[in-house]
Amino acid sequence: MGLLCDAADIVDNPAGSLAALTRKRLGAAGWAGYFIGGLSLFAFLRMFMFIPGGIASFLVLFLLLRTMNFVSAASVHLALETASAEGSALRLFLAFGLAEAFWAFAVPLAFFARLGYISPFLAFMLTLLIVFYARVRLIKGIYAAGSRKAVLSVLAPFYVMCALGFMGFAWLLGWMIWAIS
Repeated sequence: MGLLCDAADIVDNPAGSLAALTRKRLGAAGWAGYFIGGLSLFAFLRMFMFIPGGIASFLVLFLLLRTMNFVSAASVHLALETASAEGSALRLFLAFGLAEAFWAFAVPLAFFARLGYISPFLAFMLTLLIVFYARVRLIKGIYAAGSRKAVLSVLAPFYVMCALGFMGFAWLLGWMIWAIS
């Protein structure tokens, strides 16, 4: 029960609770959140047949999500350190694990989507919004940053991925035009 109490305290009061938690307790809560979030997202995607079943699919999804969260935490930490907000990258990575636990809301929303009350896209976006809000609150607590700075730092990795995708598409389009002519 201590793990759930720690997670509830961190969501209610990020600044005070994260400072009071030891590294071991935050690590356990963060990794448990990563596991719960990964399992919930796997169940959501599996309910709509977006991914194949099996332990191998879950492990691939889990490792992909952990890699994306590691890169996201690193880029958010870099952006906030550049903007003169001080904090710990390890605490940020483990706090992102707590935010990932909110993917558990996707499973009940998926049941409503399967019954036809809401669309699967709406269920996914509602859960993504909850996770986004939790990440912003945790960043505000860890780095003592303002709301705008926290929101922009959470969106920064997505901006970079969109820019890289656009550049790759432009390069591919140029290559195709060169290959045709």
